[in-house]
Amino acid sequence: KQWYQRRVAITAGIFTALIDSGFLFVGSSPHHQDDIWFIKQITRDGSRLDKQFFKIHVTPATLGLSRVLVETRDRCNENQTDFETYKEAKVKAAKHLKEGNSLGYKKVKGSNKLFAELNENNPNYPVQGK
Repeated sequence: KQWYQRRVAITAGIFTALIDSGFLFVGSSPHHQDDIWFIKQITRDGSRLDKQFFKIHVTPATLGLSRVLVETRDRCNENQTDFETYKEAKVKAAKHLKEGNSLGYKKVKGSNKLFAELNENNPNYPVQGK
């Protein structure tokens, strides 16, 4: 916990709550050392989500990745065309997840118009697929 609290602005309470909720602390992501990952396997019998892993990113609000995620959410909520573009890319990329190819998923999902625009708006943090 000491290393973790020094590296990222996260309280001991948040860290403990995630661990107590069954998440495993993974460490820094390959994208950025301040993008900290926790994972948990989901069990939902009969669902396509059964035995899938759910990942939580804990990042400072100023990190480029955080800004991109918030901008993606906001644009999809405010603009139906952006939402459909993002949804179409995720559906198209989903076949890679089914095959266990998460890198292929990220590349296909990231190669859409919305992410091309996000890359232009956030030159210091390339969005997935680049």
